[in-house]
Amino acid sequence: MVHHVGHWLGLYDTYQGGCSGSGDFVSDTPAETGEYQACEIKPQPYNSCKVAGQDLPDPVTNFMHSTRDCCAMEFTVGQV
Repeated sequence: MVHHVGHWLGLYDTYQGGCSGSGDFVSDTPAETGEYQACEIKPQPYNSCKVAGQDLPDPVTNFMHSTRDCCAMEFTVGQV
């Protein structure tokens, strides 16, 4: 539900545009290739845009990532 309220408030999915796009138009959200549904209780860092030169892991715990509910727990400062 939080994810959909985020859309209602104007936020995009964190994987919007993939590695080469402008992402979710929030500067502090790392780019990523797409949804990453394999999530554990303590998610492991995963960087789907490493080939594109990005050093930051995918935001798998972000509410706008479309991850499983048990892993979604945060917005970035820019999303807030």
